[in-house]
Amino acid sequence: MDNLILAVLDNLSADDLIRFKQKLSAEMKIGYGLTERENNALLMNRIVNKFTKARAISGTAHVLREINLNEEADNLEKRAKYLTVGRVEEVGARQPASSSSVEHEGL
Repeated sequence: MDNLILAVLDNLSADDLIRFKQKLSAEMKIGYGLTERENNALLMNRIVNKFTKARAISGTAHVLREINLNEEADNLEKRAKYLTVGRVEEVGARQPASSSSVEHEGL
């Protein structure tokens, strides 16, 4: 999921990235001076550390929407949901049949 946030940051224009950092600083109560000169990888790490991994996508999407980058926010959430659903389906497909279902087949 970290790579999704990094990809969004990498695709922002220079002006949008500045606006994102300013809004992020205001929303997260982080001084703008801490984020102003950070590269996108360091910024992504700061987002994940502040929001936690579980909330980093929604937190990033919230900041994007606050600066009117709604399409970027929607795309981020869609890609994250797709990856999450794909992992859940993959895990479900790997689980062996339970013993109770095998026992019932013989009845």
